Amino acid sequence: MSLHSFGIFLLSIIFFGCSESAENIDLVENNSANSLKQEKQILDINEGLEEADFDSVTYRKLALEFSYEQGNYYDLKDSIFADFNGDGFEDMAIFIQNDSLSGIVIVHGNNGNKVRIGFDESFDLLTNLDWVDYWGLVRDKETFQSVIDENGDIGAGEKIALENPSIAIGADELGGGLITFKNGEYIWIHQTC
Repeated sequence: MSLHSFGIFLLSIIFFGCSESAENIDLVENNSANSLKQEKQILDINEGLEEADFDSVTYRKLALEFSYEQGNYYDLKDSIFADFNGDGFEDMAIFIQNDSLSGIVIVHGNNGNKVRIGFDESFDLLTNLDWVDYWGLVRDKETFQSVIDENGDIGAGEKIALENPSIAIGADELGGGLITFKNGEYIWIHQTC
């Protein structure tokens, strides 16, 4: 049920509720209890994200929870530990934020090799990560990627399987994407316009 449909549903209960018996209203409410519960969760998240006095940490946590089934927020000062490359060893990701250069360093647990993402080095659509406000760990098994055509228009998204835990990065009110290890290398999955 879309937000618009939900609004119409609520208005119909308000306007027609006086002429309906309590039994009929209960029947309508019971039949749509699951839809209402889902809509309430979406409304609660949207209302929370739109409140002016909402603190940034809560906003960022909700953004990750809304975007991913298994997404955990981390402060940029926190290291993230997971097996990012799927070799059975726990790896460590560190976000380094400087005035001029920012990026992520992933240290592989099996051999100590370091992968640098950002720092003015080309990584798919990214070069510098100075725009990032938050990051997190995503353990979902699939996600969607925004598809941008040659004119810069957003097309239909495509579903992508995630083989390993991924790193989510984002900017407040703009979105972001995922860094994930796939087919032997780290790739960027763009998830915003």
